[in-house]
Amino acid sequence: MPASRFFTLLPILALAPTTAAEARDVIIQNRTGDVLRGVYLSPPGDDHWGPDRVRENVRIRGKLAVPLPGPGCRWDVRVLLGGRPAEQIYRNRDLCAQPVLAVDGKTRVFLRGLDAPVWN
Repeated sequence: MPASRFFTLLPILALAPTTAAEARDVIIQNRTGDVLRGVYLSPPGDDHWGPDRVRENVRIRGKLAVPLPGPGCRWDVRVLLGGRPAEQIYRNRDLCAQPVLAVDGKTRVFLRGLDAPVWN
């Protein structure tokens, strides 16, 4: 291929959409009756959640795109609900195969300490 054709194609390739395999975000959907005030990710079985991924509360029916913090697809996800402090935990989720996580609040655990992690 002549060099002039190669350089002509570069802008087109830069605009090409990413494939699902390249997507490294998980979308957290708030389907609860409360705000989401924290999202934490950790590798399955790890005893540290890592930093909070929420900069502002996620409103009711809102969404949040959270970049996966490292390689691999399987993650434990901890979501903190506002109002009466509660959390919902999802274990060993394949976030590449299912990049949308709908938080419904049905399996929440109410927290005694404000942000104390609870492993259930």
